[in-house]
Amino acid sequence: MISLGFSLLAPGGHYSSVGLVGDNINLPLFPFVAREYTYHGSFWGNYNDLSEVMALAEQGKIRHTLKLGKLENVN
Repeated sequence: MISLGFSLLAPGGHYSSVGLVGDNINLPLFPFVAREYTYHGSFWGNYNDLSEVMALAEQGKIRHTLKLGKLENVN
């Protein structure tokens, strides 16, 4: 399942796990370096919390903001 999640990320994307996912995970190292991925884990939360968050996202109640800029404007 983690591989599917990473395949959906854009370069520089963030992957988050909600709740404790066990005592270890198998993550591909190369995409972290080549595509600058970030993995966030959360000890708190459970499957019900994740289901509620996904339902909110489907309803359009979770929003994000993108600000596009030119590389030459980065300090």
